[in-house]
Amino acid sequence: MQPEQYPVPAQPSPDGQPQPDADWLKNYKSPKASPPKQRILVIVAIVGVVLAVIFLFLTFIVGGEDIQSQVRKLAADQQDIVRLANIGQETDNASAPTHNLASTISIIGGSNVQALASVVGQLSKDELALAANTSADTRFQTAAQTNTFDTVFPDVMKTELTELNASLSSLFDQTNNQKLKEVLIMVYDNNKELITATTSVRN
Repeated sequence: MQPEQYPVPAQPSPDGQPQPDADWLKNYKSPKASPPKQRILVIVAIVGVVLAVIFLFLTFIVGGEDIQSQVRKLAADQQDIVRLANIGQETDNASAPTHNLASTISIIGGSNVQALASVVGQLSKDELALAANTSADTRFQTAAQTNTFDTVFPDVMKTELTELNASLSSLFDQTNNQKLKEVLIMVYDNNKELITATTSVRN
């Protein structure tokens, strides 16, 4: 019969303290630090989620990329109407009624631009440049030289406002976003009042 085996106690060190178990030291593993590459991937993932949320939010507010581009174009067209109105204000040989009409279009048109910009943000210089109606500029220059500005100015402004309102109405039918619809209605109604004002000056 084999003699009963008993665990061997740890041998004391020369200073009298027990020595650590060698097997325990071999099996011990220090916790691994998160590698830098893994942390970078986590940050990139978080940024991607945030950007996706922002995109979905803008899509929900406005109604999609195509709708946004249309709103921006309408805002640029409205801003160009303000630019043309400012020409009317600065033309010396225009009558007082024409100056008053130009001032009204400039003020109300500016409010319309801000309303549209509240939906899609401020316009860039390139967008404004693309919307510039150079043919209207030419007509104004000729009218100022031939003393026909009081007749030409309201005609040009009525045409510009009527065309813009047609585009506003078309976009209104395309979108289901209630906030955008409210803005389009307000801008449309303001322009409708301006169209009536142009007719009054011509008469």
